[in-house]
Amino acid sequence: MAWTDMSLPMDDCDFFIWLVPFPRGPVHGATTPNEDDTYSMFIDANADRDTQLKAYWHEYEHIAYEDFDNGRPINEIEDI
Repeated sequence: MAWTDMSLPMDDCDFFIWLVPFPRGPVHGATTPNEDDTYSMFIDANADRDTQLKAYWHEYEHIAYEDFDNGRPINEIEDI
């Protein structure tokens, strides 16, 4: 099944998913807020589908939990 065929939830928030190759490492996803109150979610194109889905849900939770607006430090949000 192609990535574009997967059924994923879209709540009241608009975000865009970009499949891009990431450098080798433990990070397979990242999200940035956009000026128009949307978000850009970047998922590692080199990762397998299961890893991509885990990265998607991890990034989705950042949006759902409003991590970009809650003022908490990144090490606390990411539990580093």
